[in-house]
Amino acid sequence: MSAGAQVFEEFARAALPSYGIDPEAVVTLLNVSENGTFRIDDPIQGRSVLRVHRTDYHSRQAVRGELDWISALRDDDVVKTPAYLPDLTGESVVTARNSAGDERFVVRFDWVEGSEPTEDRLQQDFLQLGAITARLHEHAKRWQRPPGFSRFIWDYDTSIGEHGHWGPWQDGLAVDAEALEVLTRCSRRVEERLHRFGKGPDRFGLVHADMRLANLLVNGDDVTVIDFDDCGLSWFMYDLG
Repeated sequence: MSAGAQVFEEFARAALPSYGIDPEAVVTLLNVSENGTFRIDDPIQGRSVLRVHRTDYHSRQAVRGELDWISALRDDDVVKTPAYLPDLTGESVVTARNSAGDERFVVRFDWVEGSEPTEDRLQQDFLQLGAITARLHEHAKRWQRPPGFSRFIWDYDTSIGEHGHWGPWQDGLAVDAEALEVLTRCSRRVEERLHRFGKGPDRFGLVHADMRLANLLVNGDDVTVIDFDDCGLSWFMYDLG
């Protein structure tokens, strides 16, 4: 296990008592990207998933906003997506501390069986992905967000503009002087076109923001949508990229 994964695992283990999970439960790394995701096998409570958040990205209120939308999607039977599991006090977002006193947000989800779509059924899965995306967007247009709802805005300024959530693209690998000149012209053209396109409610709203086959779990005829961590306000076409 890499050093980065070990850091995430320490926070995952630190969060277990908040959920009443046996400290000796089996903690298995599923994935490390921006966040760390772990499978938890507890002899009494069974199997679940813990997501340990990166630092300095989402606020607690923003994480709650993601979970609010997930709950609404489940309640309204829009798509299949894992339920979040609150801690022993009913809190949806746990603050875990490691041995150094550092803190990370942790969220627990119900375990759902399934795997990423395979190449032999890509046409079928892309059709399902499109249908799921359409249902998400229709729900987003009519859903009344709860008071205090907070999520990132993914527009030009916060994606590739001066206040990009992921930092300046100009600092990317292999962006030499020639590439910088071409991409700068492209960026300006995108900005102009998006300004003309506008942000009317028929085209700008709550999106998943990471709609790809890797975020579908297929189990027979059941398809489950996962990883709403980047969901936020953007053009609906953002989910088609």
